[in-house]
Amino acid sequence: MTSTLAHWLMWWAMQIKKNKFIFLIQKMKPFKKELVPFDRQRLSKIAKTSSICVILLSCLYASLWIITFGISKRNHCPFKVPNADIRNMLMNLAYEFGNEYINNYTIFSFSAFYILHCSVIANSLSMRKRHADHAFKLYKTLLQSFEGVEETLSPFILFLFVRIFSGFFMSLYALLYAVRVQNVPIPIMRFVELSVNATLMINIVLSADHAQRKADQFRLSLYEYRQVSSSMEGKYDRFVEDSKYLKLTAWGVFTIQKPLLLGVVAWIFTYTTVLL
Repeated sequence: MTSTLAHWLMWWAMQIKKNKFIFLIQKMKPFKKELVPFDRQRLSKIAKTSSICVILLSCLYASLWIITFGISKRNHCPFKVPNADIRNMLMNLAYEFGNEYINNYTIFSFSAFYILHCSVIANSLSMRKRHADHAFKLYKTLLQSFEGVEETLSPFILFLFVRIFSGFFMSLYALLYAVRVQNVPIPIMRFVELSVNATLMINIVLSADHAQRKADQFRLSLYEYRQVSSSMEGKYDRFVEDSKYLKLTAWGVFTIQKPLLLGVVAWIFTYTTVLL
């Protein structure tokens, strides 16, 4: 239920913000030009690998869901009725597979897009000699990019974290219930879901934190141009204020930085203690 709701919310919001997505992608062109050939090739390979992993992982999720909930638990499965023929059973299997595939594909593909987006920003802001005018133009683009990310992607990030948190805690509850109450082996589906949600959460937080730190380092590096050109003197007054615009949040609810992982660990410890 949570997965389906998150999927439809993200799909609906994406339709509304379609033009802003296109604008955000166009704003990435200056950053792509700043990438060195090695980083460009590396990120290209990561993007292709991520696409394949998204498809395979979505298929794996859907297959495990059918095996776990559609075959092993026949008494709870809606298409396992006594008089059901093979055709109806296959149609329902295909429907459940497609439903789970689409739900998880939306989550995984958006996560991969956000992580790669942050990686492009971080790698393009590597410290090297730049002309003053070019550096300030890139910094202006950087502010616009962060503003676009906050306006366009931050609502989806909040939905994504709600989906990850709910799936993580539900899987943790199911694992503890299966092991301590039912005394059955660890459910494979729940273990995979727990591992994937934890991995997604860590990668999203680390990529966003890395992009923010690189952006702040680039902002501070612009002070070096004060000695080069006195005409730039007036532009340094707002740099302290600009630091608040170089933040990536989940719709303003919380900032996506490394301390968030420590808070999540505290939530998990408290939640596990209560369950036990």
